[in-house]
Amino acid sequence: MQLIKYELYKIFSQKVVYIALSVFILFYCLHFFGALNVALEKKKKLFYEQFGGNITEEKIAWARQVLEAPPRKQPMNEDLIAQNSVATDIVNAVNLKEQYEQFLKESAKKVERLKGKENVSALQKAELKEIEVWKKVEYPKSVYYLNGWKNIIQYMNEVGYFFVGALTILGLSNVFSHEYSTRMDSLIFSSRYGRRKIVLAKIAAAAVFCTVINALLACVVFSLNGYCYGLSGWNQPLVTLLDLFSSTGFDGPIWAFYLKQQLYATLG
Repeated sequence: MQLIKYELYKIFSQKVVYIALSVFILFYCLHFFGALNVALEKKKKLFYEQFGGNITEEKIAWARQVLEAPPRKQPMNEDLIAQNSVATDIVNAVNLKEQYEQFLKESAKKVERLKGKENVSALQKAELKEIEVWKKVEYPKSVYYLNGWKNIIQYMNEVGYFFVGALTILGLSNVFSHEYSTRMDSLIFSSRYGRRKIVLAKIAAAAVFCTVINALLACVVFSLNGYCYGLSGWNQPLVTLLDLFSSTGFDGPIWAFYLKQQLYATLG
């Protein structure tokens, strides 16, 4: 444990780590607040509360009426932009339902053709597996205001891996080379701890550092989006995030995918 603490102290005592971390957080904050329109988001929340939730025939008729309205000569105001956002989600969800039903019809024919066959190719097995996955995921049956979750998950896909990767390189670049550069390697490796324990301590300290860095950046992103956009809809299926995961194979809720994403980022 003492060795791990010592290695962690060496890693976290590097000023370049804090400078880079501050720059990345500042960069994200500038991007975040530059794109934030508080008045528009409030309008969107109101329209999602009114027309969101489970999709009904009345909501579908309203959405099509909004989107099929003749174009206006004047610029769209916040009310119209918010209306279009909800209406677009509803119509997209309906289109996905139609695609899903068509997929079921076509997949039923494929299953029927392969039924009873002894020699099924790897490609055909993959197709059957894809059919089973789609049957579990299905399609969006409701629409919600999910801008907060959209930004949180999109952060990791767009810049999160770069931020964490860059900080990992900066923080761990001299974990093993420091002793060689200071010519302390022969003394340390001949100590009572031995080479094996020291190497394991370095690996453990590196794992802790990566976990802390990823968690810290994730907390900043989560807090900003949670405060400004809200975290409602956390228990909805991931496919409800139409802009990002309309054709996902993940059949769990949004919060489960987020935890999975963070776990993969830390392990990576």
